[in-house]
Amino acid sequence: MSNTMAPPQGYVSTALFEGARILGGGSAANPALTFDGDENTGIFSSGADILGIATAGLERIRVDANGDVAIDTDTLFADAALNRIGVRTITPAAGVHVVNDVLTEPLFRGDGYGGDRPTLVMYKANGTLAAPTAVGAGTEIFRIAYAGWHSGGAFSSEHEFIRMFGDGAWTGVSQPTRVTISTIPSGSTTPLGVLFLTSAGEVGVGGTPTGASTFHVFGTSTITTSLTTPLVIGGTGTTSDLIHRTTSGVGATGADMIFQVGNNGATEAMRILNNARVGIGTVAPGMILEVSTATGDGIATRVPEVLNNNSFLRFMTGAGAPAATNRIADIVADVSQATPGTLQGMLRFIVNTGDSPLEAMRITEERYVGIGQTSPAYLVDLEAPAGGNEVLLNMQISDATGDFLRFSNGTGTALRYAPQIHGKVETNNGTRALFVLGQVDPARDSGTIPIMGFRANRDDGSAIVTRPIFDWTNASTTVMQIAADGSLAVDTNTLYVDATLNAVAIGTVTTNGRFTIVPTSNQEAMTVTGYSLTAANAQSMVDLAGTLNTTGAPDVLTMDITNTASDAATGLMNLKVGGTSQFFVRIDGNVGLNTTSEFGSGAGVVGIANAGTNPSTNPAGGGVLYSDGGAGKWRGSSGTVSTFGPAEPHCPRCDRDFAGEWTNPKYGTLSICNWCLAEGLKKIGIDIVIKKEAA
Repeated sequence: MSNTMAPPQGYVSTALFEGARILGGGSAANPALTFDGDENTGIFSSGADILGIATAGLERIRVDANGDVAIDTDTLFADAALNRIGVRTITPAAGVHVVNDVLTEPLFRGDGYGGDRPTLVMYKANGTLAAPTAVGAGTEIFRIAYAGWHSGGAFSSEHEFIRMFGDGAWTGVSQPTRVTISTIPSGSTTPLGVLFLTSAGEVGVGGTPTGASTFHVFGTSTITTSLTTPLVIGGTGTTSDLIHRTTSGVGATGADMIFQVGNNGATEAMRILNNARVGIGTVAPGMILEVSTATGDGIATRVPEVLNNNSFLRFMTGAGAPAATNRIADIVADVSQATPGTLQGMLRFIVNTGDSPLEAMRITEERYVGIGQTSPAYLVDLEAPAGGNEVLLNMQISDATGDFLRFSNGTGTALRYAPQIHGKVETNNGTRALFVLGQVDPARDSGTIPIMGFRANRDDGSAIVTRPIFDWTNASTTVMQIAADGSLAVDTNTLYVDATLNAVAIGTVTTNGRFTIVPTSNQEAMTVTGYSLTAANAQSMVDLAGTLNTTGAPDVLTMDITNTASDAATGLMNLKVGGTSQFFVRIDGNVGLNTTSEFGSGAGVVGIANAGTNPSTNPAGGGVLYSDGGAGKWRGSSGTVSTFGPAEPHCPRCDRDFAGEWTNPKYGTLSICNWCLAEGLKKIGIDIVIKKEAA
């Protein structure tokens, strides 16, 4: 007898069956195996080799022939063949595969209460499950990866995001790790590590830290922050350092530390070069500190407004605390007057004179400058160190270093001071060593006030009485001096102007009259050269003008020469034109007209040279005396020329010189021979005595 029986439809009311029982397949709404009063909840067959469990008429769990288990179709799915679990997917691609298409709910959530905490734990061992070994350096302990749907219509390959590695051999007391966080740059599908955390607490951005620093940024990346008040601290200790370094390499020109401000760093505020030079407002500082600005900004230091407070800039050598042995110089700004009065300040310059800092210069609140003087009373107040040859001011130019203008002590003796202005020319002998110029605008060239002035007086303002007031010297020899009364002496007695007597002397300081000349031996007393009259100039080259109003019969011009020489031909006066003598007076009384020698060995005679051009017109109010070919001639106002002592022609009868010759343009020439005339008179009874001079 067969043990097969027809099952009741919808349910089985008995709870016990003998032997095998075969039920109908049923459905989710009408399970094959159900419960009294709850007929839509139970077990049914969803298909061949598939077991389903339904509640409320809906399939909730399914187990297939492979052992796969699905809860609510795809809410939870266990893949027995692949040992995978899917949440909201029946095709898990990983050990646990969760699909979440609801944007408003999290993918994972863990709640903890009290002392519990939600924990996600990853376990990692090398070796095998049966024989695990310790994690070592480089062992990847876990990773978090991602994949995204791309325009090619598929998910990308998995890209790691966070990876944790062993950073050394793991033991019971040492389990070092390191973490890498990666991103994919634009234009690539390969993840690139961007943040590296080491077991030593080092952080690397863009590369693995080398151990040289705790925080290391690689490449050309920039560091930005959105903190309201960013703060970088070097440490918590009292001696903690904060170090900025441009490169871990050797470093060369271009390895600069740059500080930017403004719109996304549009303005470079400061730069520190590889050679430690600092530039503020400049990208190429040429000094250890260079500040450049086009807006008038500068460097400011502040001190409380208290009398004698100061702020200073100090230059030093070596290291150590400031001392006289390492201070080079100071620039000090002092508060010289403070509240309740108005603020006043001064500036001092201090230099080291040999392990002894001393003030060299100061500028006071009155704008007085003191050099070597700590209490300047004038706009510029100089005080040189004692010594006797002190130089207070020296001025030179770079291309003529041997030339200078110097203000110094001219005494050469200590405890005495005579201001000396010293100009020197060494480079070019064609220029002045010292040149003083007074200049005015043409519109100011009026009035009687001199352009330049030199003044001497006593301390009380009264005039100098005894001492000379001015002199010029050549080396130690005086070449010109002005006395207290205004008298002028050039080279002792070369020229002397007596201001008291209103007299001038040359060659002596003793005046005899208004103008006195005392020449030295073998020297002309007076020579006037270089004066010329041109065009229609009617001035006189020498003009002596005066008025005589006396009964004493004085001489207008007196020249008194004592001749102690044996040469009678010595000239007393020689008037020349163009170098040729025109009027000559000799010591022996001879007077020469256009000659200095035609005197016939006479003394006290008048010698006349032959005329260059004989007169050709009649003098209206007198006559003209001249020599023509050695003959003396006189031309009167009527035009008659009388010849006396003719040289030529000779008398044709006696061959003697004519005694006289008269020439008239109207009547011709009349010649009379005195010898023939005397002989004719003797013939008519008139005796003529002719006396012949001894030869």
